[in-house]
Amino acid sequence: MNIKPIRTENDYKRALVNLEDVFDAPKGTSKNDLAEVLITLIDKYESERYPIDAPDPIEAMGEILDATGFTYLPGNGSESGVVEHYRFMVSLDGKRWEESASGYFGNIKNNPVLQEVRFIKTQKCRYFRFEALSDVDGNNQRTVDEVGVIN
Repeated sequence: MNIKPIRTENDYKRALVNLEDVFDAPKGTSKNDLAEVLITLIDKYESERYPIDAPDPIEAMGEILDATGFTYLPGNGSESGVVEHYRFMVSLDGKRWEESASGYFGNIKNNPVLQEVRFIKTQKCRYFRFEALSDVDGNNQRTVDEVGVIN
């Protein structure tokens, strides 16, 4: 198979078909190597051609909660884009914000699992905002599978 950059929609469709043929190849085989290269090329094309706007970092919880902390689960099962430096804000009205926690997730690059942060004091809130200030690789790509409020 001749591997080349994906420049057109036809190139993209062809790469997807080729990926289907090698996607489940055993690790350590040349077909698996090809799958990894195709995934990288497809991902690059999709991120340039079909960019996804960052989601609104404000989440309304519907009712007023007594929040004692939050949880963060890194996204996509890889260390790329894992949030390292964060700020967590709460609000009763979605307009006036109070910082509840900020800091760094220790050793998250080597251990990207569910993180739990407890606040110094309980915070009454209806809205929360999780701000990903930096990632472990410094590449300005941050991924989040889940952010939750502990009450």
